Amino acid sequence: MKTSLLKLFITVLIALPSVSNAQMQSNSATIYQPWTKLGESSTMMDVSGQVIRCHPDSSAQLHLNVFNENSIDQLAHFTIRITNPLSQDQVTKEVSRSMEKYKMALANCEDNNYPDLRINIPLGWDPSTVKITIIFIK
Repeated sequence: MKTSLLKLFITVLIALPSVSNAQMQSNSATIYQPWTKLGESSTMMDVSGQVIRCHPDSSAQLHLNVFNENSIDQLAHFTIRITNPLSQDQVTKEVSRSMEKYKMALANCEDNNYPDLRINIPLGWDPSTVKITIIFIK
C-alpha cells in the first residue's frame, strides 16, 4: 500500500508542471470557470474541468482532465452534463477512454490531442454560469 501511495505521489509531482503549463493558456484565452474537480470514480478515476474560450473567435468549451490514479490500466467511462441554469436546457456527452495506470489526459488550448475531452458550450449560454455534473458508468 505504501509503495502504491509513493508511486502516486511521485506521479503527481512529475505531472504538476505540465498541468500548470496547460492552465497557463495563451493570452487570448478567457477562463470562465477555473479547473474544478468534477468527481472521482470508485476505481480512482479523477475528472476535473474548466470552462474556457481559447480564442476570441472560437466558442466557449468545457475542457476535461482525466487522471487514472489507479495502479492498473482501466477504462474512463462517464457522462458529462452541462446545464444552462436560466433555461434548464442541457447538453450531455458520454466519454469512454482507455487510460494507462497513473496517466493523465488533459484537453488544452495549445493542441488538439484530446478532442473527446472538449465539449462546446452552446451559443447564447453564459459560460460563467453553466453547471457541470458527472455520472460515472461502470
